[in-house]
Amino acid sequence: MTSTPTVETPLPISGLGIQRRVILKPGKDDLQFAFALDMTAPVEDAYQAMDFVSAIADREDLKTRMREKREALEVAKQQPAQMQKDIERLRVQRAAFLAARTAVHAASGRRSPLKLTDKAQGDLEKFDEQIAQAVMAAKNFSRDIPIIEWEIACLEAKIDGREPPEAPNEVADAIEDLKNAA
Repeated sequence: MTSTPTVETPLPISGLGIQRRVILKPGKDDLQFAFALDMTAPVEDAYQAMDFVSAIADREDLKTRMREKREALEVAKQQPAQMQKDIERLRVQRAAFLAARTAVHAASGRRSPLKLTDKAQGDLEKFDEQIAQAVMAAKNFSRDIPIIEWEIACLEAKIDGREPPEAPNEVADAIEDLKNAA
């Protein structure tokens, strides 16, 4: 561990020590600032120093949020393919369930059309509901991708000190869909 150098002067110097800690992501990322101001300096110098520290903290916060958005984008891009696999699996399970009931009915030698029991009908409806939910989830993940990409572009613009880009039509449509769904 290194020690902080100490400078001794014959004159007493009074100063104000300022420390600021900014938590970017609780439990993970934080910034700590420490600086000293001469007590004889005007108060505006302290305000400028705090504004400078705040600007650095805000920019680093934007970078942290952008990193999180990029991770969310990767997940969102992978989810529709996974959801399609889940939908296909559910459809196969539903077909197998119905085929098993049909085979049992045919093996029984009955000539009447297949009539499912209330429990079997409930199970079939549960499959249909799960498939519908998976289809909706896949649609939602696909709709989220342009929104997240636009949010990343906005964060990049803010970090670079540029104006954020206009939202593409597909983002406005996706936001409208979300409002209608709520």
